[in-house]
Amino acid sequence: MAPLILPPECYPAEKVYSLCFEMSGVTMLNTTATSAFIQDMVKFTKCQIHSNATHTVAVPLDHSYAGDLDAVLRVDEKIPSLAIWPFLGDGGNIMATPPLGPHAPYGKIMLGTKNQLSAPQWARQGLQPEILTIDTSWLLVGHVDEIFMWITTNTVLYADPWMATDILHTEIAAGRQADKLWFGLDSNGTNATISQVVIATNQAGYKLASLPAPGLPATTNHATLVFSGNLFSTGDVLRVGSEILLVISTNGASVTVARAQAGRPATAHSPGSVIYAYSTGIQENLPVGSHGESVVEHIAAASNQLRQALGAYPTTFVPMPVLFGKGTGSDNFVAYSANVVNCLVGMDSAIHYSYTGCSAFENYVKQTLPGAKEWNFWVFHCAQGEIHCATAAIRSVPPQPPWWNLNNSWE
Repeated sequence: MAPLILPPECYPAEKVYSLCFEMSGVTMLNTTATSAFIQDMVKFTKCQIHSNATHTVAVPLDHSYAGDLDAVLRVDEKIPSLAIWPFLGDGGNIMATPPLGPHAPYGKIMLGTKNQLSAPQWARQGLQPEILTIDTSWLLVGHVDEIFMWITTNTVLYADPWMATDILHTEIAAGRQADKLWFGLDSNGTNATISQVVIATNQAGYKLASLPAPGLPATTNHATLVFSGNLFSTGDVLRVGSEILLVISTNGASVTVARAQAGRPATAHSPGSVIYAYSTGIQENLPVGSHGESVVEHIAAASNQLRQALGAYPTTFVPMPVLFGKGTGSDNFVAYSANVVNCLVGMDSAIHYSYTGCSAFENYVKQTLPGAKEWNFWVFHCAQGEIHCATAAIRSVPPQPPWWNLNNSWE
C-alpha cells in the first residue's frame, strides 16, 4: 500500500461523521457503537493513488465501544481501512501539524504521553516519521486535543486559565459575578455563577470586598490593609485589578499581603477597587498558592514542547478561556468549563465550539474567532469531551505546496 499521511485538523473537512447527533454538515452513522466519541475510534488518513490524486483510508483504533463502526465505514461509506491499530481508543491524543518546511514537508505527528502506546502506522512508513511528544500525563483523559488545536496552518488555539480568569475578573469588577458560567462535569454545572466558580467563601459568604483606603501603590513591598470585618485568612490568594496578592498574616480585620505574586507585576490600585480571594479550584489552575504544579504551568511546559518542535516555523498561539478541575477521586485535570479548544475546524468554513454559558467568554470567542459557531450541547462535556471528540472528519489536502508529488515511486 502507498504510504499514508494524517492531515492536520486545520485542513478543510470534506465530510464530518458522528455517532449520535445530527446537525447541518454532519453525517450520523448507524452503528452498534456504544460511545459517542468517534474521534477516539477512527483516524482518517490520505493515500496517494497517482501523482496528483489521493483517497481516504480509515485507521480503526481498537476502541472497545466501537461496535461495527469499521464495517459501516467500509461497506456503507465505501472507505477502505487498515487492520485495527491497537491504540485502545485514544484518537483524540493524536493529531498532525501542518507541513513545516523542508525538514518536515509532511508535518509531524503530535502524540500525548499519557496514552502513547506506539508510533502510528503511517509514521513508521517514513513520511511523518517524527513524533512530537506533548506531556499530557497531568490530564485525566490525557489527550492532545484537550489543550491544543490547529485552526489554520499558522495558528494554534491553546487552553489558557489565565485568559479565563482575566475575563471573569472583568465581570466581577463590574458587579456581574452573579452571571452564569457552565462549570462542572454534570448538568448542575449549567446553573453555576461566576462567583461560585471564582470566589472563595467563609461562613459569612463570599470573600469579596472593596479595597480600603489608601489603596495600594505600585510597589512590591508588603502592605497591610484594614477591612471592615474579619474577611480574609492567612494563605488566601487575592486578586485586585490584574495583580495577585498572597495573605501572609492576619490580625482580626487587619491583613498583611505580599505583592506581585504569580508573575503578575505590582500596580497601583485605588480605594474601592474590587478585591476578592480565589477559590481552591481557581488556585489549582493558576501558579498561585500551595497546590502543586498548576494547570497553567503544565500547559506552559506543553506549549514549550510544541514551540521547540516547530522550530522556526511561524506560528501564532491564541489563548482560549478554559478552566480545569480535578477528576473525581483523581489528582489529574479535566476541563470543567466548556473546552473551546476541543473544537471542530473546517466544516462550512467555520469553527464549531461548545457553548460556554458565559456571555463574556462568548464575546471573547466571537471577537477572536470571527464566524465561529457555538454548539449548545452539554451532554458530551459531562462525559469529559466536546465536539471534536464527538466527530471525525475526512480532510482534504491542498494542491499547493505539491508535497504529495515528491515521491512518484508511490504509484
